[in-house]
Amino acid sequence: MTDGTLSIDEYDFYPLQGHAGQRILIAVDPLEGSPIDPYAAVIGPDGRVLIEGDDSGGTLSAYFEAVLPEDGLYQVRINGYLSAGSYRLTVTEIFD
Repeated sequence: MTDGTLSIDEYDFYPLQGHAGQRILIAVDPLEGSPIDPYAAVIGPDGRVLIEGDDSGGTLSAYFEAVLPEDGLYQVRINGYLSAGSYRLTVTEIFD
């Protein structure tokens, strides 16, 4: 879990070492009182966007699950959709 603050048109990147078949849950929530509408993506080792998430569960938060296709260094990219503010990123590994 980590907190961050973004300006409009700014991106934060967080490295994530992953392995093939690993399931993760990405959650990006505005911190209390923050006007940010967070948008998140997981970028694969090859630089391509694997999956993206935006408004989830009737909220402005971004929640989504990803299954990583290969071993390597991934990036979680976060920005505000036409907005700025503070957010909390949580990455959770899902075990069956």
